[in-house]
Amino acid sequence: VNNTFDRLLLVPGSAATLGNSTHVKSYVSNNGGTLYTGGHLILDATNSSTAYIDKILNGGIISGNVTVNIVTTPYPNVRFISHPFSTPIEISQLNDNFTLDVTGGINQNIWYYNPTTSSLAGNTPTQLIPYLNSKSIYTGYTSITGAWNAYDGIRAYIPANTTLDFSGPINQGNVPVTYTSGASGINFVGNPFPSPVKLSISNLPGGVNSIYYFSPSTNNGQGSWYARTGTKIGGITIPMGA
Repeated sequence: VNNTFDRLLLVPGSAATLGNSTHVKSYVSNNGGTLYTGGHLILDATNSSTAYIDKILNGGIISGNVTVNIVTTPYPNVRFISHPFSTPIEISQLNDNFTLDVTGGINQNIWYYNPTTSSLAGNTPTQLIPYLNSKSIYTGYTSITGAWNAYDGIRAYIPANTTLDFSGPINQGNVPVTYTSGASGINFVGNPFPSPVKLSISNLPGGVNSIYYFSPSTNNGQGSWYARTGTKIGGITIPMGA
């Protein structure tokens, strides 16, 4: 039995156990309840919307794996994505959505950011775009069982109109994220939640005065970075964005 709901709401003191695939089209709200997913909770996505889990309140708990979905643009391009799970997952979870090439050749289509070589890119995100930088600061995965670490963004070249889905135990509550950046001082941080995040209420480390967001629809599918500084940092990071 497949159950599909626009919203899934839990009130204080409530408890629910999912026994079949349960699709949510809009959002999950947990105001002090306990949801046992049994691996059956699926956050759906379309070209115009991505279902999410709203801020969990009053000690609410979501126990078990959650499957999240995102839909790419109607043209093939580079995307930077992250997952909202508390543990690493294998990139093989993406291999049923598009065929991963980890051969290291010209058709390689999935990489992770290597901060130890970030000095090669100078100190501007523009230089994080590979075709503008002669020395790669991304490291290609060499196996489809490679680890996609919690909180890390990855770079992938994804076909048009592709639905990506991946599963794991979601992050809940306050999530401290620790990074060691390279010589450029730039790091590549994924959104750790299955929801939008407003950067203005995030506790950014001292000295961080610029946040950059990526637009995939420019530069012939390679994309461009745009800066937010000072009072303009308060933008929203999309679910599963990096």
